[in-house]
Amino acid sequence: MDCCSFLRCWVLRMRYERSCGAVVFKKNHEIKYLLLKNRGKWTFPKGLKEKDESDEETALRETREETGIAKLKLVEGFVHDSKFFYRWEGEFISKHATFFLVEALDDEVKVSFEHEDYRWVAVDEALNLLKIKDYKEMLIKAHKFIGTL
Repeated sequence: MDCCSFLRCWVLRMRYERSCGAVVFKKNHEIKYLLLKNRGKWTFPKGLKEKDESDEETALRETREETGIAKLKLVEGFVHDSKFFYRWEGEFISKHATFFLVEALDDEVKVSFEHEDYRWVAVDEALNLLKIKDYKEMLIKAHKFIGTL
């Protein structure tokens, strides 16, 4: 079997996941972003899409489930797609995650069992806490977008 055939077989056997999430922010005298800590890494709320659910519905549902924030407002015009591979229990998974910009109209957070901690932070601190390059780029894009609102 040549290299291309091997790769084609490998990709066809790979599990595919579709997720949606949110860059959650609040505005007071300054903009703060909500980061969640999951398995020692800071990230944004996101989760798997359910059948017959729109991307926006998934992002809002997952954000509510993972943060406990009831009052959320989807900000129109911002979308960020993230595609990556990861390994879980020996299996390679292809993941496509779509993120939206969501304003928290209530900032009381009660994280789900999936998370260890949360923080409301300014953009500079968020960029220091985030380790995934694409998430940093997404946050910069979101911050610039909020500046145009």
